[in-house]
Amino acid sequence: MSMIAAAAVISTVGLGLGSPAQATQETEPQAQPFIIGGRVVTTPYSFFASLQRSGRHFCGASLIAPQWLVTAKHCVQGSTGGGFTARIGSVNTGSGGEVITAAGATLGENDIAVVRLSRAATSKPIRIAASHPPVGSVNTLIGHGQTCGNPGCSGPSPQLREVESTRVADSRCTASFKPGKEICFQGAPGTSACYGDSGGPSILNGELTGATSRSGNNSSNCLNGPGLYNSVPGYRAWINQVTGGAVAAWEATL
Repeated sequence: MSMIAAAAVISTVGLGLGSPAQATQETEPQAQPFIIGGRVVTTPYSFFASLQRSGRHFCGASLIAPQWLVTAKHCVQGSTGGGFTARIGSVNTGSGGEVITAAGATLGENDIAVVRLSRAATSKPIRIAASHPPVGSVNTLIGHGQTCGNPGCSGPSPQLREVESTRVADSRCTASFKPGKEICFQGAPGTSACYGDSGGPSILNGELTGATSRSGNNSSNCLNGPGLYNSVPGYRAWINQVTGGAVAAWEATL
């Protein structure tokens, strides 16, 4: 799986939530990494969110507490003051689920970010896994990304798709890699996340393991190698700090 994630825009500076002074004008975003191969999702994932501007999908995200999403930093950099919406709990980018305006975003280190919603969602969030998925585990990748490998070969998939991908050794990802903070995934031949899937989830046993980030070998073709995901469990402490303990409080109710 290979996902180009505009690494040039990734910084390590965290910004505060919802401050208009921190929001910068952003041009209409290009879709970042999609699901190639796999299958159409017919039963909604309650936690899956399509981030949109003017009804156009640009990235995925996961609901981790009623008012909080986790996504990739490069998806919302330049939009820390909000200015976009999230369609949550739908299998289609244009209908279903609930649409909630983003109130702001906080950027973390590397390629992780959290989004605060303007109100609590009624959809059920997903629990963050306790640890990184083990090497050899088969995770499910979910997204609306393009369904072919080369940049711009298609637009986002209106229908949500999913595919299985295996956690492989960190050494398989030859791009700059952050042990403990990132996960290396490799799908079967002809399957991958791709442009438009960025920020979207990887899940294992019904728990959130990752958020799509970028190519694992710097290839522009999504089918030419492994893919890098942010390890959401690796950022649990930071996420709970930013959300004021909202994630831990919600998980305590399960």
